[in-house]
Amino acid sequence: MPKSRLKIEGLQLSDIDSLQATKTELSIGIVNGVKVPSFVQEVVSPSLRVASSLQTDEVEYDTYVKWVITKAVQPVTWPPWCVNPTITPFPYTPSENVSSTYNVEPYTYNGLDGYLVMPGGYIQIGSQDLPVYTDEINMWAIGCSGDKIVIECNMIGHVSTKENYMNGDWIKIERRFGFGGTTGWFVISAPSSNQYAIFVGSIWTSYIY
Repeated sequence: MPKSRLKIEGLQLSDIDSLQATKTELSIGIVNGVKVPSFVQEVVSPSLRVASSLQTDEVEYDTYVKWVITKAVQPVTWPPWCVNPTITPFPYTPSENVSSTYNVEPYTYNGLDGYLVMPGGYIQIGSQDLPVYTDEINMWAIGCSGDKIVIECNMIGHVSTKENYMNGDWIKIERRFGFGGTTGWFVISAPSSNQYAIFVGSIWTSYIY
């Protein structure tokens, strides 16, 4: 019987709330005197151990095993130790048409309204059904050195991305993607490789809805 062991990179034990493996087991039954195979699913929770990386105990299975990791919800503290602003940002008019958010919290920092974007989170402005002008987008952001915000501009038939690295202070982000009334939508994302949340201050763009 084959065995599977999951090796987990990039996560610590405290990052994991639960881990489950769904495996199949083969059994043979008799139907009208004929042997008939059947596959039964079983959910198990193997133990985790720390070696050079996190590893699970081995799980025996017949045809396949599916692993599911549930990450623990980490408390958000802001600002992180590595943020030490010396610049005072000019407050843009807050965006009121953020159409979708994931792993994002509305937040006010130093009197500026915006969004706290967790690693792996994103803010979406506009959509294919409700487009916005994508000629340009402006915002202030602050985060730790090495972390970044990625702006993805989805225009009809074309996608353009810009990366913006943080340095521990306020960064004024002004990005132009088109001219003359180009429409589409924006996705402002924080890669999951970021170490800390990034505060994105009030976003400004031109809306058409």
